[in-house]
Amino acid sequence: MNSRLIAVTLVLVSSIAILAAQSENPPVDVDQAKGWAETSVPVAPEPTDEQQRSLRAVRSSSFNDVTHTKAPLATSDVSDATVQGMSVYHVRLEPLPASISDTIVLGQVVGYQPYLSGDHTAVYTELKIKVDKIVKERTGTIDLSTTISIPRLGGTVQLPDGRTIRQFVPKAEQMPEVGGVYVFFLNYNQSLQWFDLVKAWRIDGESVTPTDAVDAADMTSGKSNFKNMNKSQFLQEVEVAASRPSSH
Repeated sequence: MNSRLIAVTLVLVSSIAILAAQSENPPVDVDQAKGWAETSVPVAPEPTDEQQRSLRAVRSSSFNDVTHTKAPLATSDVSDATVQGMSVYHVRLEPLPASISDTIVLGQVVGYQPYLSGDHTAVYTELKIKVDKIVKERTGTIDLSTTISIPRLGGTVQLPDGRTIRQFVPKAEQMPEVGGVYVFFLNYNQSLQWFDLVKAWRIDGESVTPTDAVDAADMTSGKSNFKNMNKSQFLQEVEVAASRPSSH
């Protein structure tokens, strides 16, 4: 099969045939040199369960182009093309945003699946997270060993005809990678039945690394209070932050 690459910006459109080819079973194989965002994955089969089909449609439509100015990515006349440029508004958050998160967990990324938006103008990816420790939980939806979904803009999906559609992920953060262990600050989206990511910190052995670009810069400059903290010290700080009064 001939494979063509389309690198895209934030965009969205529709083609029921491809939405009907998408599923809930995330692959776990990933090109470690590229990460999940640049590893091409075939469109997933349509869920057989009617409720899951409806949920997939609602989730995909949440990435639709609200400006109605973007062209579909998967049209038959599109060959090799590159559309560059993505503007992402990044808000500086406190290093441990427990006060604005209804859920805080320690978990591992165990899988992922890219999808086209409902109108086919964007690519988004669902990361699957296995929960190993619950620090804060206000939703009543998870317990230990639960696997939850976190959506991220960007990813690479291969169409049935062999073409590859890629949307680059925002550069304001390092995306959680498959196999990595992280402390996730989250908010539950009840209508979409997944967790929106507020912030994540990577735990690699005893070391702690921010995924947020601002936190990373603070660590490099020595401004961060978490510089040189080990895993136990950091998790203790997370526990303290989670115990404080919050909006959730």
